[in-house]
Amino acid sequence: MDDAVSHGALPPVHRPTAPLLSLWLLFLRVGLLSFGGGVPALTYRELVDRKGWINDGDFLTGLTLAQFLPGANPVNLALYFGYRLRGWIGALVSACGLIMPAFCVIMTLLVLWKHRANWGRLLRGTEHRFEKARVLHRWLRR
Repeated sequence: MDDAVSHGALPPVHRPTAPLLSLWLLFLRVGLLSFGGGVPALTYRELVDRKGWINDGDFLTGLTLAQFLPGANPVNLALYFGYRLRGWIGALVSACGLIMPAFCVIMTLLVLWKHRANWGRLLRGTEHRFEKARVLHRWLRR
């Protein structure tokens, strides 16, 4: 019997590795496609079914921890699997990939909100065009 195992130490566990770019793209895709939930289902399909990087037991462990720990469950899930596959840098890359789509939407809305003073002028021109189209439509219907 191996000396380390006989003294109660666990043998080294083989951790699958994932390329950082693949990990980032995977969680970017999950962040883009999951509106109103569905992150665990999409993550399961990608990590377990398609890539085979995680098995069922590891996925359930990660899901349990993500729900137990404080914070947003999807981000916790990305952090856990990123850490499991590539360590701390994997956790950071996975979380950034998941958060990036929402961050871009929020930044776009911020820019639009900042320029809202020009909306009145823009909408007045649009109303005028719609009025012309409405008059033309009524005239054609006669």
